[in-house]
Formats: sequence, structure tokens, C-alpha cells
Amino acid sequence: MAFTERRAEKRVHPPQDAVLDFALWPAVATPPLRLPLAGLGPPPARRRPGQDLELVDVASLGLGLRLHAAPAVLEALAGVPALFVYLKLRAYESLAATGPLSLFVHAAVMRAEAVAETLRLGLRILHLGRGSTFEKALELLDVSRFGVTELAAWINAVDRHGHRRESGLDDGLDLEDLLAEPALAGQAPPTGEGNGA
Repeated sequence: MAFTERRAEKRVHPPQDAVLDFALWPAVATPPLRLPLAGLGPPPARRRPGQDLELVDVASLGLGLRLHAAPAVLEALAGVPALFVYLKLRAYESLAATGPLSLFVHAAVMRAEAVAETLRLGLRILHLGRGSTFEKALELLDVSRFGVTELAAWINAVDRHGHRRESGLDDGLDLEDLLAEPALAGQAPPTGEGNGA
């Protein structure tokens, strides 16, 4: 199995607080390559009181989601062949300096199961959306073979974060925060008495 195929199949179960923001729209199986925001419209599901999304598991080619919402919202998303998904994901360890990961993807619905006020979804990522530099639109790139590179990096960071927590290890040293480290935050020596003076 090639490295890119192994990367695409690596799947993790992220922490419950991984999703900072989200939105879901019903989509057609084959979307246009350029998607104007006006054509996308307001999302039926997004983070607001009474609506919540859990990222159950994630791979660079797929998402397992659990949407909690009112029945009318779930009905708007149930039975569709695909979804547009926007996710803002919490940064873990090495990605913390770059901030949260924001993704817009087009994904085929492989599995959908409605239970009470919950919709469980298994999605296969087909396209990655990039913001157009010329207009308020998304340009959709085919990622159906090897997955989303940024998501693969996020998965690796989540995996390392989990292993470090299980082992009881610290987060390590990030040079962005070097001078804020407790070991270096003490009183500075008088001028002329420090190292190298």
C-alpha cells in the first residue's frame, strides 16, 4: 500500500471539543467546480442554540458526524446524496501556532441514520473548497483519490496529542511561546551579570 493510500485511510476519534464551528448544506452528487456563495445560501444546520455537531471519527477521505438538531433541520439533510460541510477544528499541539483548521468540503453521503433528534452520517470526501481570489465563490478541487492534505496533518496532530495524554507527557516546547515558559519567566539578572556579558 502506498504512503498516500495509508495516509488517506488513517482514522482517529478526536476529542469531543474538536469542532469549534460548523455548517451543513444539502448538495448534489456532482457539484459545479465554482460555487458562488449566493447559490449556496444560508445553511440549514449550523452552530446555534439547539444544534450541535460531534465529529465522531475522521480520516483524510471521510467524516463520521453526529448532528443534534430539531426534526425539521434533520429532514432537510436526510435523504440527500451529498452534503457541503464547513468545519472549524481546534488546533492540537504542533498546529496550535497556526490556529484552527477551517475546511469546506463536498462529501457523498455513504450512511445516514436518524434517531430521535440525532442524524448520524458517514461521509466520503470528494472535493475540497478553496476561496476564490476574484469573487465571493468557492472553487472545488477533486480530492477523492488521496484525501485532504491539511486534514491528514490535523489527524496526525490529534493522534500525537492523544498518545501524549495517555503517556502523561507534557506538550513539549513551542518556540513561539519560549519566553512565556515558567522556567524562563523568573527575574532577569542585573545588566552585565548574565551569561555572555
